[in-house]
Amino acid sequence: MKITIGMVFGGLSVEHEISVITALQAYHHYKNEKYELLPIYLGKDKTFYYGKALKEIKNYSHLPSLLKKCHKVQFIKNRRGNYMKVGHKKIALDAIWLVTHGNNCEDGSLYNYFNMLDFICIGMDHFQGSISQDKVLCKQILQANKIKQTKYFSIHYLQYNQNSDVVFAQAKKIGYPLIVKPAKLGSSVGITICFNDAQLIDAIEQVFQYDTKALVEEYIEEAKEFNISLLGDVDFYQNSVIEEVTKCSFLSYEDKYQNQSKNKGMAGLNRIVPAIIEEKLKQEIIQTSKKIATILESHLCVRLDFLYDTKKEILYFNEINNIPGSLAFYLWEKTDLNFSDLIDQIIDIGIRHEYHKTELTLTYPANIFSRDELDQIKMSK
Repeated sequence: MKITIGMVFGGLSVEHEISVITALQAYHHYKNEKYELLPIYLGKDKTFYYGKALKEIKNYSHLPSLLKKCHKVQFIKNRRGNYMKVGHKKIALDAIWLVTHGNNCEDGSLYNYFNMLDFICIGMDHFQGSISQDKVLCKQILQANKIKQTKYFSIHYLQYNQNSDVVFAQAKKIGYPLIVKPAKLGSSVGITICFNDAQLIDAIEQVFQYDTKALVEEYIEEAKEFNISLLGDVDFYQNSVIEEVTKCSFLSYEDKYQNQSKNKGMAGLNRIVPAIIEEKLKQEIIQTSKKIATILESHLCVRLDFLYDTKKEILYFNEINNIPGSLAFYLWEKTDLNFSDLIDQIIDIGIRHEYHKTELTLTYPANIFSRDELDQIKMSK
């Protein structure tokens, strides 16, 4: 009998559409018999939907028409188990798998929702998700662990509103050009290269349309971008092949998605897979990736992005993606791990990870409401 997995995608995120592509790629490529994947769409109206029409990507070109063909979903747990209520029908669910991208989704928010409902949820929890989603916080943690990164600074919009001139002194320390990006967004939304103070101000103010915090980084002019995917948990990670992204100086949202072959997502980028690099650099990327994943307690399938300064011959960590676009299947198929088997392993790892948590003690038997204890508590002001 197949194990039923509710595959949640969409969400209130600027990467909403990318999540749709990733989820439907996974759904249509999955051919194994172990799991039954049920696509569950989280609309921009914060409502869950279920229906056959969700399975075809062409239907998402007009959302109002799509949603009329679907039913709203309510998630319920009782003594008989977990299920979703679709109209008058109840569909049993063994677990929820989050195939979402971006803030409010990939940062642990959705995981917390299903965790409170007591569903087995395959995804990053609020600790791992929020740390990895916030590029500044992630950099600070890795910096403390001596992971090489480019020079950077960050600024919160409240600090900026108080005194916008503070960014100029910070920029001067690093030197132009600089890259400005939202701290908690992905898919290159809101990224700009700046060559002077005026462009820096414009870029930071653009970021504040999407995020409350801006990250400003040193721009490495003679850099190559290398990406790698890891699959596993802190006790063991296996690695994919390494890719070299051969697009321009940096990748915008349009570069990643809108200019590629239809519906290929991240798999449509200009890339060399596997990358043609020396063994020494290859091993440095692999070992650094595993060290970072262990520090951040990453699990499931993640992608780590690096910049290599060809002039100074220094490898810099750039960012980590907890739920990579297209699930990074294009990196794993070169290792003879097909898309279906990749999905099986992701779900297997996620269920194992969650079952361990069920063994943890979540309450402490402290009887602070006993008569003697209550007499010592002063309630009045």
